[in-house]
Amino acid sequence: MKVLEFIGGPGLFLILAILVIVVVVYNKYKGRR
Repeated sequence: MKVLEFIGGPGLFLILAILVIVVVVYNKYKGRR
């Protein structure tokens, strides 16, 4: 299970960073409307 190892390593931080960026962008577009 290399996927679990990737998520347990720097992959988890990368996924969290992507989620944060998606939420910020979503809030910006939502605020304009």
